[in-house]
Amino acid sequence: MTLCDECDNEGALRCNGCSASCYCSKECQKKAWPLHRILCKTFKDFQDCPKAEHSGEKYTRAIYFHPDEDAPRFIWLKTKDEMGEYGCSYLSVFPGSLAAINKMESESGEFIHMTNTQIRHNYALARLLPYTLFLSYREDFLHDGSTHNKASDKIVDLNSVHLHDWRGPMIAYGTDVFDDVPHSYNPSHSQDLGPCGLRILAHWLNTYYLKYGNLRTIEDLQPELSNVVGVRINCNGDVDTDGRPRYEPIELPAFHRIFEQAATDVSKHIAIPLVVQRIPGSVKKWQKHSDSSSSKFPWVNTAGTFLNIGCKPQSKRSGFDWGLAPLEWQMSVGAVVVMRKDKKKLLPEHVHALVEYHQHHLMRFFAEESQGIHSDGQPSLKRDKEWVMKQINKEKFQEYYVAWKLRQSENTKVQQISPYDI
Repeated sequence: MTLCDECDNEGALRCNGCSASCYCSKECQKKAWPLHRILCKTFKDFQDCPKAEHSGEKYTRAIYFHPDEDAPRFIWLKTKDEMGEYGCSYLSVFPGSLAAINKMESESGEFIHMTNTQIRHNYALARLLPYTLFLSYREDFLHDGSTHNKASDKIVDLNSVHLHDWRGPMIAYGTDVFDDVPHSYNPSHSQDLGPCGLRILAHWLNTYYLKYGNLRTIEDLQPELSNVVGVRINCNGDVDTDGRPRYEPIELPAFHRIFEQAATDVSKHIAIPLVVQRIPGSVKKWQKHSDSSSSKFPWVNTAGTFLNIGCKPQSKRSGFDWGLAPLEWQMSVGAVVVMRKDKKKLLPEHVHALVEYHQHHLMRFFAEESQGIHSDGQPSLKRDKEWVMKQINKEKFQEYYVAWKLRQSENTKVQQISPYDI
Protein backbone atom coordinates (compact mmCIF):
# COMPACT_ATOMS: atom_id res chain seq x y z
CA MET A 1 0.00 0.00 0.00
CA THR A 2 1.29 3.44 -0.93
CA LEU A 3 1.17 5.80 2.04
CA CYS A 4 0.36 9.50 2.06
CA ASP A 5 3.42 11.76 2.07
CA GLU A 6 1.97 13.72 5.01
CA CYS A 7 0.34 11.10 7.23
CA ASP A 8 -0.08 7.36 7.73
CA ASN A 9 -3.24 6.99 5.66
CA GLU A 10 -3.33 5.39 2.24
CA GLY A 11 -2.10 7.73 -0.50
CA ALA A 12 -4.80 7.23 -3.11
CA LEU A 13 -4.52 10.76 -4.54
CA ARG A 14 -1.55 11.25 -6.86
CA CYS A 15 -0.06 14.68 -7.65
CA ASN A 16 -1.14 15.76 -11.15
CA GLY A 17 2.06 17.72 -11.67
CA CYS A 18 4.78 15.16 -11.03
CA SER A 19 2.79 11.93 -10.54
CA ALA A 20 5.45 10.97 -7.98
CA SER A 21 3.89 12.05 -4.69
CA CYS A 22 0.74 10.58 -3.16
CA TYR A 23 -1.72 11.96 -0.64
CA CYS A 24 -4.77 10.74 1.21
CA SER A 25 -6.70 13.98 0.76
CA LYS A 26 -6.68 17.47 -0.68
CA GLU A 27 -5.95 18.74 2.83
CA CYS A 28 -2.69 16.79 3.04
CA GLN A 29 -1.77 17.83 -0.49
CA LYS A 30 -2.33 21.48 0.40
CA LYS A 31 -0.22 21.07 3.54
CA ALA A 32 2.65 19.61 1.49
CA TRP A 33 2.46 22.11 -1.36
CA PRO A 34 4.79 24.89 -0.08
CA LEU A 35 7.74 22.45 -0.17
CA HIS A 36 6.49 20.14 -2.90
CA ARG A 37 6.06 22.87 -5.50
CA ILE A 38 9.80 23.68 -5.43
CA LEU A 39 10.65 20.53 -7.39
CA CYS A 40 7.28 19.35 -8.70
CA LYS A 41 7.26 21.09 -12.09
CA THR A 42 10.83 20.17 -13.05
CA PHE A 43 10.49 16.50 -12.10
CA LYS A 44 9.22 15.63 -15.59
CA ASP A 45 12.46 16.99 -17.08
CA PHE A 46 14.54 14.47 -15.12
CA GLN A 47 13.16 11.16 -16.33
CA ASP A 48 15.88 10.03 -18.75
CA CYS A 49 19.36 10.00 -17.23
CA PRO A 50 22.47 10.78 -19.33
CA LYS A 51 24.24 7.88 -21.00
CA ALA A 52 27.24 6.43 -19.18
CA GLU A 53 30.64 7.19 -20.70
CA HIS A 54 32.52 4.42 -18.91
CA SER A 55 31.83 0.94 -17.63
CA GLY A 56 30.06 0.86 -14.25
CA GLU A 57 29.17 4.54 -14.50
CA LYS A 58 25.63 5.65 -13.79
CA TYR A 59 23.76 8.90 -13.20
CA THR A 60 21.22 9.27 -10.45
CA ARG A 61 18.62 11.98 -9.90
CA ALA A 62 19.78 14.04 -6.93
CA ILE A 63 18.85 17.34 -5.26
CA TYR A 64 21.40 20.15 -5.45
CA PHE A 65 21.66 23.14 -3.13
CA HIS A 66 23.86 25.77 -4.79
CA PRO A 67 24.92 28.41 -2.25
CA ASP A 68 24.11 31.32 -4.58
CA GLU A 69 20.77 30.06 -5.85
CA ASP A 70 17.40 30.78 -4.28
CA ALA A 71 16.08 27.22 -4.26
CA PRO A 72 17.26 23.61 -4.57
CA ARG A 73 16.96 21.85 -7.93
CA PHE A 74 17.28 18.43 -9.49
CA ILE A 75 20.59 17.39 -11.05
CA TRP A 76 22.10 14.25 -12.52
CA LEU A 77 24.85 13.09 -10.17
CA LYS A 78 27.54 10.77 -11.51
CA THR A 79 28.08 7.54 -9.58
CA LYS A 80 30.03 4.36 -10.19
CA ASP A 81 29.64 0.78 -9.04
CA GLU A 82 32.98 -0.48 -7.78
CA MET A 83 34.21 -3.77 -6.38
CA GLY A 84 35.51 -3.89 -2.84
CA GLU A 85 36.92 -6.52 -0.53
CA TYR A 86 35.33 -9.96 -0.30
CA GLY A 87 33.71 -9.43 -3.68
CA CYS A 88 31.21 -6.87 -2.38
CA SER A 89 30.30 -4.01 -4.67
CA TYR A 90 29.98 -0.48 -3.35
CA LEU A 91 28.84 2.87 -4.69
CA SER A 92 31.19 5.80 -5.33
CA VAL A 93 29.87 9.30 -5.92
CA PHE A 94 31.62 11.89 -8.09
CA PRO A 95 30.22 15.39 -7.55
CA GLY A 96 33.06 17.01 -9.51
CA SER A 97 32.54 20.73 -10.06
CA LEU A 98 29.22 20.59 -8.19
CA ALA A 99 31.27 20.65 -4.98
CA ALA A 100 33.40 23.64 -6.04
CA ILE A 101 33.06 27.10 -4.51
CA ASN A 102 35.07 29.08 -7.07
CA LYS A 103 36.17 29.00 -10.70
CA MET A 104 39.66 27.72 -9.89
CA GLU A 105 38.30 24.68 -8.04
CA SER A 106 35.75 24.06 -10.74
CA GLU A 107 38.31 24.04 -13.54
CA SER A 108 41.09 22.21 -11.69
CA GLY A 109 39.39 18.84 -11.73
CA GLU A 110 40.89 18.07 -8.33
CA PHE A 111 38.96 15.85 -5.95
CA ILE A 112 37.00 17.84 -3.34
CA HIS A 113 36.32 15.89 -0.18
CA MET A 114 32.68 15.86 0.94
CA THR A 115 31.24 14.66 4.23
CA ASN A 116 28.09 12.55 4.20
CA THR A 117 25.21 12.29 6.63
CA GLN A 118 22.77 9.39 6.43
CA ILE A 119 19.04 9.85 6.98
CA ARG A 120 17.00 6.69 7.38
CA HIS A 121 13.69 7.92 8.75
CA ASN A 122 10.86 10.28 8.10
CA TYR A 123 11.10 11.54 11.67
CA ALA A 124 7.86 13.51 11.59
CA LEU A 125 5.88 10.33 10.87
CA ALA A 126 8.21 7.89 12.67
CA ARG A 127 8.42 6.04 9.37
CA LEU A 128 11.42 4.09 8.10
CA LEU A 129 12.42 5.18 4.61
CA PRO A 130 12.53 2.52 1.85
CA TYR A 131 15.93 3.93 0.84
CA THR A 132 18.90 5.66 2.44
CA LEU A 133 19.07 9.42 1.99
CA PHE A 134 22.54 10.97 2.00
CA LEU A 135 23.24 14.68 2.45
CA SER A 136 26.71 15.58 1.24
CA TYR A 137 28.54 18.84 2.05
CA ARG A 138 32.10 20.17 2.11
CA GLU A 139 34.04 18.86 5.08
CA ASP A 140 35.44 22.23 6.22
CA PHE A 141 32.75 24.58 4.92
CA LEU A 142 32.94 26.91 7.94
CA HIS A 143 36.61 27.71 7.28
CA ASP A 144 37.29 27.17 3.57
CA GLY A 145 35.70 30.35 2.22
CA SER A 146 32.29 28.82 1.55
CA THR A 147 29.40 31.28 1.65
CA HIS A 148 25.98 30.81 3.23
CA ASN A 149 23.80 28.36 1.34
CA LYS A 150 20.79 30.42 0.28
CA ALA A 151 19.11 27.47 -1.42
CA SER A 152 18.75 25.67 1.91
CA ASP A 153 16.86 28.68 3.31
CA LYS A 154 14.07 27.86 0.87
CA ILE A 155 13.15 24.63 2.65
CA VAL A 156 13.96 25.36 6.30
CA ASP A 157 11.84 27.26 8.78
CA LEU A 158 13.99 30.26 9.65
CA ASN A 159 12.21 30.44 13.01
CA SER A 160 13.60 27.08 14.10
CA VAL A 161 15.88 27.20 17.14
CA HIS A 162 17.88 24.21 15.87
CA LEU A 163 19.26 25.60 12.59
CA HIS A 164 22.89 25.40 11.51
CA ASP A 165 24.71 27.92 9.30
CA TRP A 166 25.11 25.75 6.24
CA ARG A 167 27.66 27.01 3.75
CA GLY A 168 28.90 25.93 0.36
CA PRO A 169 27.23 23.45 -2.00
CA MET A 170 25.10 20.60 -0.66
CA ILE A 171 23.97 17.49 -2.54
CA ALA A 172 21.28 15.03 -1.49
CA TYR A 173 21.12 11.61 -3.13
CA GLY A 174 19.52 8.24 -2.49
CA THR A 175 20.95 4.74 -2.22
CA ASP A 176 19.81 1.26 -1.33
CA VAL A 177 19.19 0.25 2.28
CA PHE A 178 22.44 -1.35 3.41
CA ASP A 179 22.69 -0.91 7.17
CA ASP A 180 20.72 -4.10 7.82
CA VAL A 181 22.69 -6.23 5.35
CA PRO A 182 25.34 -8.46 7.02
CA HIS A 183 28.95 -7.39 6.35
CA SER A 184 27.73 -4.41 4.32
CA TYR A 185 29.15 -1.02 5.29
CA ASN A 186 28.51 0.93 2.10
CA PRO A 187 25.64 1.31 -0.34
CA SER A 188 25.82 -0.84 -3.45
CA HIS A 189 23.67 1.20 -5.83
CA SER A 190 21.98 4.57 -6.14
CA GLN A 191 18.29 5.38 -6.08
CA ASP A 192 16.70 8.36 -7.80
CA LEU A 193 15.15 10.97 -5.52
CA GLY A 194 11.75 12.55 -6.07
CA PRO A 195 10.13 15.75 -4.79
CA CYS A 196 9.13 14.11 -1.49
CA GLY A 197 12.81 13.84 -0.53
CA LEU A 198 12.79 17.57 0.08
CA ARG A 199 10.49 17.22 3.08
CA ILE A 200 12.74 14.60 4.68
CA LEU A 201 15.69 16.97 4.24
CA ALA A 202 13.70 19.85 5.71
CA HIS A 203 12.90 17.80 8.82
CA TRP A 204 16.58 17.00 9.32
CA LEU A 205 17.79 20.57 8.75
CA ASN A 206 15.11 22.09 10.98
CA THR A 207 16.17 19.90 13.91
CA TYR A 208 19.92 19.77 13.30
CA TYR A 209 21.03 21.11 16.68
CA LEU A 210 18.50 19.14 18.70
CA LYS A 211 20.60 16.91 20.98
CA TYR A 212 23.65 17.92 18.94
CA GLY A 213 26.53 15.50 19.38
CA ASN A 214 24.28 12.75 20.72
CA LEU A 215 22.34 9.98 19.04
CA ARG A 216 19.04 11.45 17.91
CA THR A 217 16.06 9.10 18.07
CA ILE A 218 12.56 9.21 16.68
CA GLU A 219 11.35 9.82 20.23
CA ASP A 220 13.50 12.96 20.36
CA LEU A 221 12.62 14.36 16.97
CA GLN A 222 8.97 13.54 16.42
CA PRO A 223 7.65 15.93 19.11
CA GLU A 224 9.77 18.78 17.70
CA LEU A 225 8.38 18.16 14.20
CA SER A 226 4.76 18.13 15.34
CA ASN A 227 2.56 21.20 15.18
CA VAL A 228 1.33 23.16 18.18
CA VAL A 229 -2.15 24.68 18.06
CA GLY A 230 -2.42 28.32 19.03
CA VAL A 231 -4.32 31.46 18.12
CA ARG A 232 -3.80 34.36 15.77
CA ILE A 233 -5.23 37.62 17.11
CA ASN A 234 -6.04 39.77 14.12
CA CYS A 235 -5.58 43.52 14.16
CA ASN A 236 -8.37 45.98 13.30
CA GLY A 237 -7.59 46.00 9.59
CA ASP A 238 -7.67 42.20 9.39
CA VAL A 239 -11.10 42.18 11.04
CA ASP A 240 -12.80 45.28 9.63
CA THR A 241 -11.45 45.16 6.07
CA ASP A 242 -10.42 41.57 5.37
CA GLY A 243 -13.32 40.06 7.30
CA ARG A 244 -11.19 37.75 9.42
CA PRO A 245 -12.34 36.75 12.91
CA ARG A 246 -10.64 38.51 15.80
CA TYR A 247 -9.40 35.16 17.11
CA GLU A 248 -8.58 32.33 14.72
CA PRO A 249 -6.70 29.05 15.13
CA ILE A 250 -3.16 28.72 13.83
CA GLU A 251 -0.46 26.06 13.99
CA LEU A 252 3.29 26.43 14.44
CA PRO A 253 5.97 23.72 14.54
CA ALA A 254 7.17 22.82 18.02
CA PHE A 255 10.71 23.90 17.09
CA HIS A 256 9.59 27.50 16.49
CA ARG A 257 11.60 30.08 18.39
CA ILE A 258 8.46 31.65 19.86
CA PHE A 259 8.59 28.94 22.53
CA GLU A 260 11.99 30.24 23.66
CA GLN A 261 10.40 33.53 24.75
CA ALA A 262 9.57 34.27 28.36
CA ALA A 263 5.91 33.82 29.24
CA THR A 264 3.90 37.01 29.79
CA ASP A 265 3.71 38.23 33.37
CA VAL A 266 0.07 37.57 34.20
CA SER A 267 -0.02 34.22 32.38
CA LYS A 268 2.73 32.85 34.61
CA HIS A 269 0.73 33.63 37.73
CA ILE A 270 -2.43 31.94 36.45
CA ALA A 271 -0.55 28.81 35.25
CA ILE A 272 -1.36 29.27 31.56
CA PRO A 273 2.06 30.40 30.28
CA LEU A 274 1.53 32.47 27.14
CA VAL A 275 4.05 33.66 24.59
CA VAL A 276 3.03 36.40 22.16
CA GLN A 277 4.78 37.36 18.94
CA ARG A 278 4.01 39.84 16.19
CA ILE A 279 3.33 38.49 12.71
CA PRO A 280 6.04 39.93 10.43
CA GLY A 281 4.75 42.32 7.79
CA SER A 282 1.34 42.90 9.39
CA VAL A 283 1.97 46.50 10.47
CA LYS A 284 3.66 47.44 7.18
CA LYS A 285 0.75 45.98 5.22
CA TRP A 286 -1.80 48.15 6.98
CA GLN A 287 0.36 51.26 7.05
CA LYS A 288 0.68 50.91 3.28
CA HIS A 289 -3.03 50.24 2.71
CA SER A 290 -4.52 52.34 5.51
CA ASP A 291 -6.72 54.25 3.03
CA SER A 292 -8.49 51.04 2.04
CA SER A 293 -9.40 50.15 5.61
CA SER A 294 -12.57 51.20 7.38
CA SER A 295 -10.53 51.43 10.57
CA LYS A 296 -8.67 54.68 11.28
CA PHE A 297 -5.71 52.76 12.69
CA PRO A 298 -5.91 49.29 11.08
CA TRP A 299 -2.66 48.09 12.67
CA VAL A 300 -3.99 48.52 16.22
CA ASN A 301 -4.40 45.30 18.22
CA THR A 302 -5.74 46.11 21.67
CA ALA A 303 -6.00 42.45 22.62
CA GLY A 304 -2.32 41.89 21.87
CA THR A 305 -1.45 44.93 23.97
CA PHE A 306 -3.38 43.87 27.07
CA LEU A 307 -1.96 40.34 27.10
CA ASN A 308 1.43 41.96 27.69
CA ILE A 309 0.64 44.09 30.74
CA GLY A 310 3.33 44.00 33.41
CA CYS A 311 2.76 42.19 36.69
CA LYS A 312 5.98 42.40 38.69
CA PRO A 313 5.04 43.70 42.17
CA GLN A 314 8.62 43.49 43.48
CA SER A 315 10.16 45.43 40.61
CA LYS A 316 11.79 48.73 41.55
CA ARG A 317 11.10 50.08 38.09
CA SER A 318 7.94 52.12 37.86
CA GLY A 319 5.31 52.10 35.14
CA PHE A 320 5.47 49.28 32.64
CA ASP A 321 6.28 46.53 35.16
CA TRP A 322 2.93 47.03 36.85
CA GLY A 323 -0.42 47.32 35.09
CA LEU A 324 0.87 48.64 31.78
CA ALA A 325 2.19 47.00 28.64
CA PRO A 326 5.71 47.94 27.46
CA LEU A 327 5.79 50.76 24.93
CA GLU A 328 6.64 48.41 22.07
CA TRP A 329 3.34 46.63 22.74
CA GLN A 330 1.33 49.85 22.83
CA MET A 331 2.21 51.17 19.39
CA SER A 332 1.88 49.55 15.94
CA VAL A 333 1.26 46.00 17.13
CA GLY A 334 -0.45 44.46 14.09
CA ALA A 335 -1.60 40.83 14.05
CA VAL A 336 0.00 38.56 16.65
CA VAL A 337 0.37 34.87 17.38
CA VAL A 338 -0.35 33.54 20.87
CA MET A 339 0.91 30.13 21.97
CA ARG A 340 1.24 28.27 25.23
CA LYS A 341 4.88 28.00 26.22
CA ASP A 342 4.22 24.49 27.52
CA LYS A 343 3.07 23.65 23.94
CA LYS A 344 -0.40 22.59 25.01
CA LYS A 345 -3.31 23.36 22.71
CA LEU A 346 -4.64 26.92 22.95
CA LEU A 347 -8.10 27.64 21.55
CA PRO A 348 -9.67 30.91 20.29
CA GLU A 349 -12.23 30.85 23.12
CA HIS A 350 -9.44 30.59 25.68
CA VAL A 351 -7.63 33.61 24.27
CA HIS A 352 -10.86 35.61 24.04
CA ALA A 353 -11.51 34.95 27.73
CA LEU A 354 -7.90 35.72 28.66
CA VAL A 355 -7.98 39.04 26.82
CA GLU A 356 -11.16 40.13 28.58
CA TYR A 357 -9.70 38.94 31.88
CA HIS A 358 -6.66 41.19 31.35
CA GLN A 359 -8.47 44.16 29.82
CA HIS A 360 -11.68 44.42 31.84
CA HIS A 361 -11.15 42.41 35.01
CA LEU A 362 -7.54 42.93 36.08
CA MET A 363 -7.15 46.50 34.87
CA ARG A 364 -9.79 47.56 37.39
CA PHE A 365 -7.63 46.21 40.21
CA PHE A 366 -4.48 47.86 38.89
CA ALA A 367 -6.35 51.16 38.62
CA GLU A 368 -7.74 50.94 42.14
CA GLU A 369 -4.31 50.16 43.57
CA SER A 370 -2.67 53.08 41.78
CA GLN A 371 -5.40 55.54 42.75
CA GLY A 372 -5.62 54.35 46.38
CA ILE A 373 -9.42 54.30 46.22
CA HIS A 374 -9.85 52.34 49.45
CA SER A 375 -6.99 53.79 51.49
CA ASP A 376 -9.06 56.15 53.64
CA GLY A 377 -8.92 54.54 57.06
CA GLN A 378 -10.20 51.12 56.00
CA PRO A 379 -7.09 48.87 55.88
CA SER A 380 -9.17 45.77 55.16
CA LEU A 381 -10.30 47.30 51.87
CA LYS A 382 -7.00 48.81 50.83
CA ARG A 383 -6.08 47.74 47.29
CA ASP A 384 -2.33 47.41 47.62
CA LYS A 385 -0.10 45.27 45.42
CA GLU A 386 -0.29 42.35 47.80
CA TRP A 387 -4.08 42.35 47.53
CA VAL A 388 -3.96 42.65 43.73
CA MET A 389 -1.63 39.66 43.45
CA LYS A 390 -4.10 37.56 45.45
CA GLN A 391 -6.56 38.11 42.59
CA ILE A 392 -4.12 36.82 39.98
CA ASN A 393 -3.74 33.08 40.35
CA LYS A 394 -5.01 29.83 38.90
CA GLU A 395 -8.03 29.53 41.19
CA LYS A 396 -9.21 33.09 40.51
CA PHE A 397 -8.95 32.66 36.76
CA GLN A 398 -10.80 29.35 36.94
CA GLU A 399 -13.65 31.19 38.67
CA TYR A 400 -13.50 33.96 36.08
CA TYR A 401 -13.56 31.51 33.16
CA VAL A 402 -16.66 29.73 34.47
CA ALA A 403 -18.44 33.07 34.90
CA TRP A 404 -17.21 34.25 31.48
CA LYS A 405 -18.72 31.22 29.76
CA LEU A 406 -22.09 31.86 31.42
CA ARG A 407 -22.13 35.34 29.89
CA GLN A 408 -21.60 34.06 26.34
CA SER A 409 -24.37 33.43 23.82
CA GLU A 410 -22.45 31.20 21.38
CA ASN A 411 -22.61 27.49 22.16
CA THR A 412 -18.97 27.00 21.16
CA LYS A 413 -17.88 29.38 23.91
CA VAL A 414 -20.36 28.15 26.49
CA GLN A 415 -19.37 24.50 26.03
CA GLN A 416 -15.63 24.96 25.54
CA ILE A 417 -13.30 22.93 27.73
CA SER A 418 -11.25 24.75 30.37
CA PRO A 419 -7.65 25.57 29.39
CA TYR A 420 -6.61 23.72 32.55
CA ASP A 421 -8.18 20.48 31.30
CA ILE A 422 -6.11 20.24 28.11
